[in-house]
Amino acid sequence: MTCLGISPENVGARLARLLLDEATEIVVAAVERHRRKGLAAAYYEAARELGITERRVRQYWHREVSPTAVAAWEIEAFRAARQAALRREMAEAEHRLAMLRAMMGGQGIAADDKPGARARRAARGVSPGMAAA
Repeated sequence: MTCLGISPENVGARLARLLLDEATEIVVAAVERHRRKGLAAAYYEAARELGITERRVRQYWHREVSPTAVAAWEIEAFRAARQAALRREMAEAEHRLAMLRAMMGGQGIAADDKPGARARRAARGVSPGMAAA
């Protein structure tokens, strides 16, 4: 039975296609994260990260996976791996930001301070305290 011209088969096919697209996006992002090591090494690292075989990574990479071949456990594992990778990237970015702040000697940068503005003020003989006043 259809409602508004939408059959259950079409809904299932669309959902399967959406899951395949999401899974492919996650796998491709995992490969890209390791791409600087070379493609073969990137496949290996992505497989380890996602908990699947290198062959399966290659299937996703080359768009050889059919929409009905994405297992529920696989998409859930991919989502969890993506979250873990994002948490790692966030921690690395926060660490890098802390290192940059430490290298600056605790000097803060005002939000409206454009690159080079301090140097231009110094060249004009304007101290930072005078510029704020």
